[in-house]
Amino acid sequence: MRNYRITSLVVVLMMALGVVGLVKMPKQEFPDFVIREGVVVAIYPGATAEEIEEQVARPLEEFLMTYKEVKRSKTVSTSQNGMCIVKVELNDYVNNKDEVWSKIKHGLTQFKMQLPSGVLAVVAQDDFGDTSALLVAVESDSRSYSELKTYVDELSARLRRLPSVTNIKVYGEQQEQITLYLDRDKLSAYGIGDKVLTASLFSQGLTLSGGHVENGQIDAPIHIVSPLTSEEEIANRIIFTGPRGDVVRVKDIARVVREYPTPDSYISYNGHRCLIVSTEMLSGNNIVAYGKEVGAILDDFTTNYLPTDVTVSRIADQAKVVGESVNDFLINLAEAIVVIIVVMMILFPFRSALVAAVTIPVNTFISVGLMYLFGIPLNIVTLAALIVVLGMIVDNSIVVIDGYLEFLGRGHSRWYSAIESAKKYFMSMLLGTVCVCVIFFPILFTMKGVWGDFVRYFPWTITINLMVSLLIAVFVVPILEFALIHHQTTKPSDKPTIVDRVQARYMKVLNWTFRHPRLTIGLGALSVVLAVVIATQLKMRMMPVAERDQFVVEIDLPAGTPLERTAQVADSMRRKLQQDERVQSVTAFVGCSAPRFQSSYAPRMAGKNNAQLIVNTRSVEATEEILDACTDSMAYAFPDAYVKYKQLDYNNVPTFEFRFIGDDFTAAKAAAEQLAARMRSMPGLVNVHLDSEQPQPIVDIRLDPVTASQLGVTKAIAAANLSPATDAVTIADVWEGDRQIPIVMKNDTREGRQSVQSLGDLYLSTMGGQSVPLRQIASVEPSWSESKIIRRNGVHTVTVTADLKRGVMSSQVMGEIKRVAAEEIVSKLPPRRALRDRRRGGEQQRDPTAHRHRDRHFARHHLLFHPLFVQEIRHHHRLHGLHHALPLRRHVGVVDLRRAGGGNVHVRLHLALRHDHEKRHPHVSACRRRAPPGPPIGTRCGLRRRRPTHDAHLPELPPRRPWV
Repeated sequence: MRNYRITSLVVVLMMALGVVGLVKMPKQEFPDFVIREGVVVAIYPGATAEEIEEQVARPLEEFLMTYKEVKRSKTVSTSQNGMCIVKVELNDYVNNKDEVWSKIKHGLTQFKMQLPSGVLAVVAQDDFGDTSALLVAVESDSRSYSELKTYVDELSARLRRLPSVTNIKVYGEQQEQITLYLDRDKLSAYGIGDKVLTASLFSQGLTLSGGHVENGQIDAPIHIVSPLTSEEEIANRIIFTGPRGDVVRVKDIARVVREYPTPDSYISYNGHRCLIVSTEMLSGNNIVAYGKEVGAILDDFTTNYLPTDVTVSRIADQAKVVGESVNDFLINLAEAIVVIIVVMMILFPFRSALVAAVTIPVNTFISVGLMYLFGIPLNIVTLAALIVVLGMIVDNSIVVIDGYLEFLGRGHSRWYSAIESAKKYFMSMLLGTVCVCVIFFPILFTMKGVWGDFVRYFPWTITINLMVSLLIAVFVVPILEFALIHHQTTKPSDKPTIVDRVQARYMKVLNWTFRHPRLTIGLGALSVVLAVVIATQLKMRMMPVAERDQFVVEIDLPAGTPLERTAQVADSMRRKLQQDERVQSVTAFVGCSAPRFQSSYAPRMAGKNNAQLIVNTRSVEATEEILDACTDSMAYAFPDAYVKYKQLDYNNVPTFEFRFIGDDFTAAKAAAEQLAARMRSMPGLVNVHLDSEQPQPIVDIRLDPVTASQLGVTKAIAAANLSPATDAVTIADVWEGDRQIPIVMKNDTREGRQSVQSLGDLYLSTMGGQSVPLRQIASVEPSWSESKIIRRNGVHTVTVTADLKRGVMSSQVMGEIKRVAAEEIVSKLPPRRALRDRRRGGEQQRDPTAHRHRDRHFARHHLLFHPLFVQEIRHHHRLHGLHHALPLRRHVGVVDLRRAGGGNVHVRLHLALRHDHEKRHPHVSACRRRAPPGPPIGTRCGLRRRRPTHDAHLPELPPRRPWV
């Protein structure tokens, strides 16, 4: 108090630090957390799903499980035609995932030698956690892909100059190629096989050392200029010379065309040809500043470099999302100040309300400054902590103000009242503040894995804010009280105030409770039971949806669907969406998946039968309106496709997963089909399907052992002949500067499409140089193969999954699904040797795990709470009474959730915060008196502590209400 100028200077400097920190501190949408997931992919062309499972998936699983860091229960292998995909998740204690994945990748290079010789590659990919900070589309219908690539390369070069840019990727590129369309009839007429053409062009494309010329004057390397630099030179290339000097050129047996091939996948922006540029931000940087720097480069690039027929558009922008979150926080801060002034004016005079309100921005900016010094970033978790404590940070100040007014009322001077009010309540405020701060630290030990990374800075942010509020209440509020709050000189009015009315009603209720103690306790217990009953009827979900002016449309067709049909459905959906004036842009990923543009939305494992549309709208409200109108009505708009309107969500697991596990894949699939059939009749579910999908059509070619042996045709020779006849084969390359142009050989099928019957007419080269039709040495039959064979933890697993209709919560239908599974499916399962188990995954597996983390937190929370208060209260049984009283207000939170229509983890976190915060005002003063217990003591205790407790708690919810 005597050095108030120094105190004021320190406060002003700390607030200035907070303003600087708010501008410069690291900002991002989500905290940095370790994505402990990866994928190992093995390529085995020509093998069926069954062969892949037996020859590749099993040994690959066994190899991966030799690493102790691998979480076996989450190791899932998917065997499909020509490919094996193993999803690997590391244990929660692994923090240095790069080291573990380096060991796995090194081991895979040695392990590949143990696999069949036909396995081309075994590759591990572990960069799934990389999230795009910005997705940009460079689009034009009047420019080729090679021209767009030139512009994208220039843009990438400019972006790489920014020190905050860590990774730039380009998606949607289509590579130009030179295609040789072979005429099989001419090949047969000339007696030339594919091998002659391949050998001639392949050798011309090789670049080998020609030696060097060295003498006493020079040492010059010999460079052989490639004779193939264009499609004309390739067409005129001589591939055969007869004994009489007659020659056969490439153009005599094939059409030579420079073209863009029919793609396996492509990307379009509003229906136009485009390339997508994805940029990522280096960890520890301010994403808002990053967005401004990148935006300046994009503006300059668009204005001064690009032609007018090429445009650059933003698809996803994290900088915009985070910037809006920070602005919302500042708006909430201003609203909190206004609301608290209004509320406090009802309870206190204007000057007292002003003192309490001033502490909010002072406390917040000082706390932000300390967070900046300690390296705590600003993200969705720390912002939530700052907003949640907005109301709590005035508690200590209000207690001090109440004490100051009490001392003034007794006739003490302002100086004495200011000092004594802070002194008298300091220990109680310190105990309550430390209690709340310490209570949250068990989260750091109970939350493991991604959850632990996610909430790492939450307790620290709470602690910094509350401890700063204590220091402000002790050192700053007395100065403000002395300067602003004087003795009341006006005669008090005879008309009762709101506080007087509250006091009178409270007195009546308090006296009634002591006259009817058993009834009071009974009503309290009944309220707890009522809370439990209401809680079972709530719409609960672990994580909320993300409010974005953006959503995703996922399109799935049956396995084996060609890209052409998928493109038709995707284009129809794009056109329908663009007819809506609320839609700004539609980016279509056909046959491929978008990069991770939101941390909780992982890329899909897409194929030719999948498409994904990123839809940008004009506002968050427009997104909700479109989803409400179209989610259910468009789900089955196409007879052969399922269309899912997906709102961006913080849930990163499927809603439903019912797993049937057993050694017999057929039995597991049959049981899963039974459950899926029953789930399809439930009104709240759509897209009920098995993860193994429907069987896929294949073509079986069975070589006649006698005829094929006589002609010297083996399985390898037949495959080598059929591959170029049915697929495109790259045989050489042509370089144009830094551009690699592949030379591709394929059959000329202008006459019509291929069919299973036409395969028998293909000619195969024999060991003797003759060509024979395939039907002469083999039978060609259509057949079926499993699309996917899935193993989880080394055991066959078939999973039933489903989506919910718009507005339906999983808790509303889960009970019925459990009943059907238990009564109609599980009771009729085959012997355990055939089908081992039926388990639940998705939310039903994830949510109980999170609840166990929460329960462990509350257990440690009470263990920490007990010793903190036992020295103040001095009696264990009284402290147990306080413990038992805490659940009596749970019904208030549950009723609030019921009125709000549901709840999620953020609301539960708020209830947990209130659970801890209720201990900040224990009636320690009354408990420490050594007077006999009874109603008079209890009544005086309640009357004495009502006003500071009531006045401190009343302003807490309004500041949070705008945020909610």
